[in-house]
Amino acid sequence: MQLYTLLLLCIVLLSVTGASAPACDALGMRRWHAAFFAVSILALSRFTVLLKPECSINFGALLLPLFPARRALKEGARFGAWAVLLLFAALGVALSRLGGLYGAENGLLSGLAAGCGALLLCDTPCLALGVAAAAPLLQAAITMCVDMLAKGYGALDISGSAVLNAQVVAVCFGALLLCLFAVRAPLRQE
Repeated sequence: MQLYTLLLLCIVLLSVTGASAPACDALGMRRWHAAFFAVSILALSRFTVLLKPECSINFGALLLPLFPARRALKEGARFGAWAVLLLFAALGVALSRLGGLYGAENGLLSGLAAGCGALLLCDTPCLALGVAAAAPLLQAAITMCVDMLAKGYGALDISGSAVLNAQVVAVCFGALLLCLFAVRAPLRQE
C-alpha cells in the first residue's frame, strides 16, 4: 500500500469519527469536506493519462492542489505565494539530486519541507496547503527542464507515487501544524 493511500484513508477515518475537527476548524471547513477531499483524490489517483511516452499525468496529483487553492481564493490569496511555490519546488529538485538523502526519492522529505515552510511563509492556511500540494508538481516540471538542458532528454512524470506521496504528506503535515498552531494560540493569549 502506498503512503498517500494510507494517509488519505486516515483522513477519511478521522473525518468520519470526528477526530479531524480541530484541523478542519483551523482550515475553516467541515469534516465531511475533508472526507470528500480524501475520497475524491483517492478515486482520481487511479486514473493516469499517457499523453506521450515522455509525459504521463495522474489526475489525482493534478487536481490535489485545486481543493485548497479554491478555498484560498475566497480567503484573498496573495501574489507572494508564487515565490514560495518556486522556492519549495527548487528545494525539492535540490533534495532529489542529492541521491544519498533518504526520503528524497519517495517524496517524503520534500513533502515535509513544503508543508512546514509554506505554512510559515504564506499568510492564509488554505493558501499554504495549496502551495505545499503544488510544489511537487512544479518540482517534476523543473526536473524535466533540468534533464532537457543537461541530457537533451527529459520526461514529465506526474503519475508516480513519489509525487502523490509528497503532495499528501505536505498537506497532512501542514494541516497537523495548523492544528497545533490553532490549539497553541489561545494558550498564549491567556
